[in-house]
Amino acid sequence: MCVLASLAACQKKTTPAVTRQAPACTAHQVTINDFSGRWESSGTDKTLGTGYKFTLSLNTTADGNITGKLYSVAGHGGKTSSSGEENSVKGTLKDSVLYVEFQTAGSPEAPGKAVLYKDGSQLKWKILKQQGMLFLPPNAVLKQCEPSCGKGTK
Repeated sequence: MCVLASLAACQKKTTPAVTRQAPACTAHQVTINDFSGRWESSGTDKTLGTGYKFTLSLNTTADGNITGKLYSVAGHGGKTSSSGEENSVKGTLKDSVLYVEFQTAGSPEAPGKAVLYKDGSQLKWKILKQQGMLFLPPNAVLKQCEPSCGKGTK
């Protein structure tokens, strides 16, 4: 009953096309906890020139931020990028967008920067800045893993 009432309350209100207003109700306010967990993406990327598998593990901190690590394999295992350290990915949520800095072995002195945002049950990743030899996808759609996913990866 409560679910039906929530859905009815959040139905998109019709407005003239000229105003282009956002819907009057958001079904879920994005919080830092929505980013916590193990996320994975795989596919082919033109900039990498090959297929890839990208894993991102994120944890919420006591002060309301995110820390974690990343791992990417491309070129049938011949190219890897890894942050190695447990807290080499650090992020802050602002206006439903998670802004992260990450360190990898390929760029130890120059952190990369990326943004993550929720799109339904998925995370979208976009690199804003990177230096050094990295084999990370510049854009990726990640799905949250079950506890057993990623076995055999870091």
